[in-house]
Amino acid sequence: LQLQGGQLRGSGTIAGSVSNTGAIIRPGGSGEPGLITVSGNYTQGSGGTLAIELGGTTPGIEHDQLVVGGVATLGGTLDVGSFGGFTPGFGDEFRVVQATNNPGTFASLTGMTSGISQASDATGLSIVQNGVVYMWDAGGGSNDWFTPENWAPDGVPGVGDTAILGINSTITLTNPVTVATFQQSNGTFGGTATLTVTSSFDWSGGTQASSAGATTIAAGATATISGPANHPLSRILNNAGTLTWTGAGVIAGQFGGVINNLAGGIFDIQTDADFVVFGGTVGVA
Repeated sequence: LQLQGGQLRGSGTIAGSVSNTGAIIRPGGSGEPGLITVSGNYTQGSGGTLAIELGGTTPGIEHDQLVVGGVATLGGTLDVGSFGGFTPGFGDEFRVVQATNNPGTFASLTGMTSGISQASDATGLSIVQNGVVYMWDAGGGSNDWFTPENWAPDGVPGVGDTAILGINSTITLTNPVTVATFQQSNGTFGGTATLTVTSSFDWSGGTQASSAGATTIAAGATATISGPANHPLSRILNNAGTLTWTGAGVIAGQFGGVINNLAGGIFDIQTDADFVVFGGTVGVA
């Protein structure tokens, strides 16, 4: 079967081989998960597209899949979409092509591609949801961490993701969140809930605010307090990892700011800068 244009969609079996040089192959159709089986070989050229929709991690039932009984050779485009409001979570894996060989990878990804990577092996190809880098842009018109439009790309940072506050704006956290990396060079991070960082915390500028909230550096994570600017702290900073303080910027305690070095935590001070108190107290516990 030679596919030079148009679309092939639905579910079922094609007896023979398929060469896709310019068509869109869409298992199941739009908004309907499905499975297309090619009993022979499958070759996708630079003009071909395989369109896959995700609604869960079970192939053929919750997401589309192409099954090749012979040898698969991949090129062209993989277009990734979703249905039913599904959003992939960190580490989710979707087996989109099953074959008898290592088919290689698609030349390009389109659609819902943020944080998506390809992984081919001896029996096909999967796509995997990796961590996403989110930049705070306050585009949602509020200070709420959980407003997707406040981040670029739109979304809400969570487990495995990187969140960056680099503008003069305020983030308010009202429910606990865990991310892999948090970077702050400007603005104010506050709120009454706990932010847990599992990989890397970098505080080079801006304010860590709200004595009712906490920022926790998890065991095994690394953290730095750096740069020439002062670091206003009225928040609880819990350290169970390795926290290194460098640079000339002082830590300016404001109304209950505490650095709490937990069991197993290392606080490595590599600066002559001071803890300075501006109202209230600051302590290292």
